[in-house]
Amino acid sequence: VNGWRCGGDTSGFGAGYGAKRSAGRGCGHGPAQRRKRPGRRHLDQAPFEASPKVNIDDQVDNDIAADDAFSLASNLANLLFRNLTALHFNRVEGTLVTDYHQGKQSQRVSTYDAAYALVALSIFQRARDALPVGYAAGGGELSLQTAQGKEALVMIRAQADFILKRLISSQGLVADGMTLGGEVSTRTSLDAQFAAIRGLGAAFVATGDTRYKQAARNIYLAVEKHQFDPALGTWAEHKGKPTLHSPYTAAAISGGLRTLMLHLKNEEGEHESALELATLTQRYAGWFKGVINGGMQLAEWLGDSGENRLKDAAVTDSDADGVPQITAAGGKFGTAMVMANQVRVE
Repeated sequence: VNGWRCGGDTSGFGAGYGAKRSAGRGCGHGPAQRRKRPGRRHLDQAPFEASPKVNIDDQVDNDIAADDAFSLASNLANLLFRNLTALHFNRVEGTLVTDYHQGKQSQRVSTYDAAYALVALSIFQRARDALPVGYAAGGGELSLQTAQGKEALVMIRAQADFILKRLISSQGLVADGMTLGGEVSTRTSLDAQFAAIRGLGAAFVATGDTRYKQAARNIYLAVEKHQFDPALGTWAEHKGKPTLHSPYTAAAISGGLRTLMLHLKNEEGEHESALELATLTQRYAGWFKGVINGGMQLAEWLGDSGENRLKDAAVTDSDADGVPQITAAGGKFGTAMVMANQVRVE
């Protein structure tokens, strides 16, 4: 909805569904460059429905409900952020808790939920501050430094610090969670490891604090040491034993590996073999082939998936990846291209 264009550069386009405040970007045009609110010309009813003026001014508290795309995205994002800050964020402990029930916060901290909250908060902060939003987004020409953006950054730092201080075991793996004032979980699932890598990677990009980058790297190195099973060619919660993978596991592994490849891999002068881009790519391909193609993805449609209908109708897996076409995957009317609820990898 929002975007900045300068000299044909559209790298910030789509960055900041919630950014309303004005800020100047020099763009090389000197001091006469007029300061403009991001994306205003995209909200003029050509072709998108115009936003109410109060929703694109410099205030948040005066926003009203509206049906235009900008208002819908901005209002929903603001509502969810307020729910997180008011209902789920324990300011004393510096962490988000899983539940709020009958006027009380629970004491339960889920590593998976907390880690993905870091991702959500980083997206919210970048959107509010009119910075590029996306997997590869980092930096930006100029942050608007809004009050909500600053508040989100405070929460990001607090939550990331909590993970570092309270949830990492002596092995370097991340616990699945804990009860505040009570015990830390002894389970170190693949879901938690890769979610933490994804979340801490987002915290690093948001804050520039290299502690989070190194912590995410260290978790991955611990995963490689303690959970990579050569017999499977991928990771297991416990080497030599079956591991149950759900779509949540798949999401965390996919997101965590992508974060490693984009933001945490070796840089010039670094030589950690497990963090070489080629090695990370091999790990990703091996996991995808063994787990996703190996049983979690139930069917493939034709075309973009690589699957094609051949003259020989007996061929129902033309790309030979182990995933059948939708009409050959079972069921009276075939099977949708969806994930299984759970697969057992052994």
